[in-house]
Amino acid sequence: MDCLAKLPGDRPQSVEAILDILAPFEQRLDVVEGVQRRQRASSPSQLAALKSPIASLSIDQLCWQAAWPENKPIAEIVFPQPMRAPPKAAAALWVMMPQADIVKRLLSTRYNQFLCSITPHPMVLWITAVYDPGSGPRWLPCYLDLKSRGYEIASLLSEVGHYPLVFFAIESPQRCSNVMTVTIAPYQCQLLREWLQMSRSYTSAAAPVTTKNLLKAEFERLKPQILQKLEGAKQTLQK
Repeated sequence: MDCLAKLPGDRPQSVEAILDILAPFEQRLDVVEGVQRRQRASSPSQLAALKSPIASLSIDQLCWQAAWPENKPIAEIVFPQPMRAPPKAAAALWVMMPQADIVKRLLSTRYNQFLCSITPHPMVLWITAVYDPGSGPRWLPCYLDLKSRGYEIASLLSEVGHYPLVFFAIESPQRCSNVMTVTIAPYQCQLLREWLQMSRSYTSAAAPVTTKNLLKAEFERLKPQILQKLEGAKQTLQK
């Protein structure tokens, strides 16, 4: 109701002010849920599960509780991150940008595509875009080295069939600002599985940066086609 106040001065003046108001309610909810969980825990297995808070969370809840890593700069960057809430796991794409930019893209059209080159070094380009007609596309490319940590990320993407976009604001990186889910088409999941299979038996013939530059050039060539799809999809939704 404060957000709907007639006079602008009577409304919360920032997202941080709203979060401060909500914090006590969130804490009270956590206490109530904790009591309810303890009441339901009537077996040893349930008691064991309660000792691991992460085990009771969904991947989406885990993303909302995430904090920006200390080893990452406070800057507009994109990087992949595996998220685990046993027995579930998923690959997430973590993004940092200004808060105003995040707000503008809350209802954006989402797009994803994967490109791969096995030679001279196995690598996948994971393309994500969020499109707003007023601001244009925000490209979120991520390169996955299939001979390194990228193999696990690509495997999770192919198995789960969707991934969370986890947004952090530069102005307040201590907590996640928003989470969006992006679906992967079944044929893209199948392509990922095939590329993973091929990468296992291939011996790299060059440095990863060589393949990265090849994929980057292909991405630049495809951008106009992707943008055309995004604009067409937005027009269809508006109709």
